Amino acid sequence: MSRPNKSYDFQFKVMIVGDSKTGKSNIFERFLRERDWNSNLIPTVAVDFLKRIVPVLDKRISLQVWDTSGAERFRSLVSMYYKESRGVLLVYDITNRDSFLHVHDWLRYWRRSGERGARIFLIGNKCDLEDEREVSFEEGRLLAEEKGMKFFEISARTLENFNYMVGVLAKELLIEFIKENESIGGNNVSHIPKNKEDNSKSGCNIW
Repeated sequence: MSRPNKSYDFQFKVMIVGDSKTGKSNIFERFLRERDWNSNLIPTVAVDFLKRIVPVLDKRISLQVWDTSGAERFRSLVSMYYKESRGVLLVYDITNRDSFLHVHDWLRYWRRSGERGARIFLIGNKCDLEDEREVSFEEGRLLAEEKGMKFFEISARTLENFNYMVGVLAKELLIEFIKENESIGGNNVSHIPKNKEDNSKSGCNIW
């Protein structure tokens, strides 16, 4: 975590990892550049990063998010950027069962090459494609529970549950940092509300 400056109070490094074609780059673009969803987005080659300021707990949190290639040939290069990461978005595609099965491989790879103590968030992307679903919400939830991860189903295309996920990510990284460095007693840990959208139609659920 870098020291605060005039534009933010805290900054945390977050990595986006997972198989190719799971929508990582669209999550990155929507998350940071706030661009429209692009079905023809070119996959990331090696790494890319940007920052986004998120207000939480009366603080301005700078999330320095790194988008990484899921291609095998780039993994040794990508792992060089894992240092000092506080959070990880491990992404799979709910319409591609193999990408979900490979979550185990990504967890092993991160624990071998990544920063110890980083908070891992399991992200099931493309939950707007309910008719094409190959991985149930319950399967994702149970895997996250088993491995001690936070779990979200989101859609980078429709933004369902997207902003809620961003808020929880920033809040949990901040609270964890505060707990590590000083007593959190007396802080007003405000509630981040869930989306008001009716997620039952799309299958975009929150655990």
